[in-house]
Parts: sequence; C-alpha cells; structure tokens
Amino acid sequence: MESLALATNSQFISKTGLIMSVSSTYFALRSLEGILNRNLRSKIMLFFIAAFAFYLYFLAGDMSFFAYSFYVKHYPVFLWIFLFMLFFIYWHVCALFGIRFLKDDVSKKAIIFYLFAITDIAFLLSFAYAAWGYSKYSVSMCTGLPSIWCTFSVIQVFFLPLFLGAIPRILHIPTQKTKQSIKETIVCIAISLTLLWLDMWLLPPLFGCLGFKFLFK
Repeated sequence: MESLALATNSQFISKTGLIMSVSSTYFALRSLEGILNRNLRSKIMLFFIAAFAFYLYFLAGDMSFFAYSFYVKHYPVFLWIFLFMLFFIYWHVCALFGIRFLKDDVSKKAIIFYLFAITDIAFLLSFAYAAWGYSKYSVSMCTGLPSIWCTFSVIQVFFLPLFLGAIPRILHIPTQKTKQSIKETIVCIAISLTLLWLDMWLLPPLFGCLGFKFLFK
C-alpha cells in the first residue's frame, strides 16, 4: 500500500494503508481467540477502527508522505501510532493473561512463540535498527520507527507459514469455549493504557517526541 501510495500520490491509498495496518491488530486478536478458544471481545476493536477510518477520510484532511531510505514517512501519524500501540499492547496482555487457561507447559510456551512469530521478531529488529539509526543518522524514533516496523513486518510475513504451521502441533487448544468477562476486559484495557502511558512518558526524555502533551496539543 505504501509503494502504491508513492506511485499514485493518492491520499486515499495512503490512508487506506494506515487503516489496514491498524486492522492487522484486530486479526491478531481474532487468531488469539482461536488458539485459546476464548471470546476476547475483539469486536470492540472494530468500533475504534471504524471511527479511525471516519476520522482519516472525512476529518483529518491531507496527510503528507514521502519515500525515505527504504520506508515511507507519514505526517501526522500520532493518532495512528497511539491506536496501533494500544491494540498491540492489549493483544499481548490478553495473550499473557490467557496462558492460565492452558494446562500444559508446552502450550504455554507456544503462546510466547506465537507472539514472536506474528510480530515481535519484526518489532525487536526494527526497534534495534531504528535505535542504531537514531544514534548514528538521527533517524526519528517517532515518525521513522512505525514505517520501519511495517517494512520489517512485510519481511516476516514470508516466514509466517513456517512459524504458524508449527503452533497447532505444539499447542493444545482448550476444548471448552470460554468468554472474557466485562471485568476482565476492563482490567486488560486498563493495563494496556497504563503501559502505553508509561511508554509515551518515557519517549519524550529519551527521544524528544511523542509524549501525551505533544500528541493531544
């Protein structure tokens, strides 16, 4: 989508790409519901994704984007980063919380393997690359890292069939379907918001951007 946006200089395609990237976290949570056989109330995400799409298409106005090195820079992207990271953290919180519903240690370890297989390998590699670029070439950790992460994720996609093909063989899916209570959902959301809040208060002194005051000014 980013390559197509650059080729056509289309605002619609660029914004659609941002919506698709946020939507990927919804499908990640849906996959977690499948391997835990547990309703994690993933439909809540659809409401926020729809609201985000409405904002981008009808309220946000034009967004600038251009090719930089091997990735694309977008401006402004702060609401996109906030929403994506909230969903990303929530998915991890639900996964770690859901380990307690698995009976054997092998299945519990499979959840950790699953998280790395889906996104975490790409995230760690992109963060390491961006941190190196920040110290050596002044790469922006706030506007550069998200697109760098997208690029590394595209590379990881080619290995997903190999990773995910191993998960059903090592993870024993619970036979009884369960449902996350409203109270548990609120707790998971609260933990996710707290972790995101800590992250966004630590980033300004470290990298000089993306704090709450900057995001919502």
